[in-house]
Amino acid sequence: MLEQAAGLALLAALRIVFEFAYDYLVVLARSRFLLVLQVVWLVALLAVLYPAAREGGLWAVSMAQFAVALLVVLPLYLFELRRGGIPLQLLAMRFSTALAASVVLAGVAVLADRAIGPDLVALPVVAVAGAAVLGLLLYRMRGVLGHLRGLNSDDASPQSAGPVGPQRTTAGDQASEISLVGEPVPSAGTVQTSLDAVPLWPRGNP
Repeated sequence: MLEQAAGLALLAALRIVFEFAYDYLVVLARSRFLLVLQVVWLVALLAVLYPAAREGGLWAVSMAQFAVALLVVLPLYLFELRRGGIPLQLLAMRFSTALAASVVLAGVAVLADRAIGPDLVALPVVAVAGAAVLGLLLYRMRGVLGHLRGLNSDDASPQSAGPVGPQRTTAGDQASEISLVGEPVPSAGTVQTSLDAVPLWPRGNP
């Protein structure tokens, strides 16, 4: 049973890469490419899954899904990412360790299925191996995780030591602010004199 899931483990590793690539291409507004890619992926799966299930059973189905993802979907994603400004060498450096760990974990699953008879005994062995692989990957990324924790702590800290809450502004403060930007603000006496000079009735003939 575990041997049949080896292809699904490899497929899961590629799906993680696909999710990152998908999100990046969405930011670049490559929605048309993503739609075409999904259609191509679906057509390729329909073409290979039925013959694989008929000839080889569940193991062949899992490996057929991995083959389609590796040979059809991955090259298309890499081509579009390169067009978007992502060097393939950088992608290989970032994901090589995770892909290698997935291959090792798939091999452990196959060996556990062949060496250990009952599935209820083999499953805990594979689970422990998976947890160990995940722990090693997280330890390798400890620098990145520490950087992210530092960013979260900086966002949680107060931005300034000034008073918190609404501040009242007086008319004198407003006048001072306006005078710094535009013309000098007239005083209250000047404004009152100007208002007194305005006649109540319009001049001229009624």
